[in-house]
Amino acid sequence: MVVQKVSDISRRVGPFAVTNTSHELILQLENRGELNWIVCLSLVFTMGTVLALGMLSILQPVQDSRSRFTSDDPMHLFAPSENHMAFLWIVATGLMLIFVPYIVNRAYKASIRFRFNKTENAFFKDRRRITRLDKIEHVLLHETKDPDSRYIYRMYIVYGDGNQLFLHNGYNEREIMNLANTVSVFVHCPVKWR
Repeated sequence: MVVQKVSDISRRVGPFAVTNTSHELILQLENRGELNWIVCLSLVFTMGTVLALGMLSILQPVQDSRSRFTSDDPMHLFAPSENHMAFLWIVATGLMLIFVPYIVNRAYKASIRFRFNKTENAFFKDRRRITRLDKIEHVLLHETKDPDSRYIYRMYIVYGDGNQLFLHNGYNEREIMNLANTVSVFVHCPVKWR
């Protein structure tokens, strides 16, 4: 008897990159250039802090009665020993110019990964464990109309006692059906319409 190793099967189903092995199914959805609210709040906070440090660097020497220099003298204005706020402002601006593009780049390159693993008997979204595979009841497809009266199809994973996890929505029925069938065959659960 010859035993053949089942190789990874990688393909695209709609926007998902699907990798299917004998023990694991991975659905990876690339980010379409969206920044979540945490990243946006972090950027606003960072830029506000740098702005406040910049204002304090100019106001601090003016209010200091022992000041031996004016705000027109850049050699003394940004000297760390004479104006601490200006030095902090320069350091914060430098760090912001380095880390803000890094964070934005990571946010744009981030992807959402749904992983069904038979060896761990678990379903994951990114790195967070959602449920055990044997707790998945079915794959739910829901057909509705959007504001332009076009049909939109939504796909959910139903697990536990009716908990639903939204997986994907789209206008192409065949694409959603292929994705639902891929998951249902791997997990051994039915596909239901609502």
